[in-house]
Amino acid sequence: MKTRAGTEPRLARSGRLLPPLGLGLSGYVIMVMSLMIPWSSVAAVIDAFFAFTHHAIIYPSYLMFVVGVDWLLSVLSLSAACSMAGVTQALVVDHGCTPKYCARYQISCSLTFAAWVFIAISSLVNFWVLGSSMN
Repeated sequence: MKTRAGTEPRLARSGRLLPPLGLGLSGYVIMVMSLMIPWSSVAAVIDAFFAFTHHAIIYPSYLMFVVGVDWLLSVLSLSAACSMAGVTQALVVDHGCTPKYCARYQISCSLTFAAWVFIAISSLVNFWVLGSSMN
């Protein structure tokens, strides 16, 4: 029996039929992180500009846009981290992969959760700045 990827399906230790792990998850994580890196870089440059020129960010429409994109990227990053944790658990428990291979997945899962924590903190701080500027 051939699968879509053209490889034979494998049996897990429990005897269940498992599909081969493709690039679907890693492609999603790469897509989320490739959105996060340019967004964070542009936001850092804009914040540095306002800090060095001693101006306050007084545009509520700009802050609303920043808060919205930060919340969107935070949710996408959390979903990528959770799906990465599920794949890592499936690899460790069901497939019995080599320690070097599993360690790479565990490290990338940890770094994805760390990125989510930082972007969530950023979105909460921007939400607080938005609320304080609306007075």
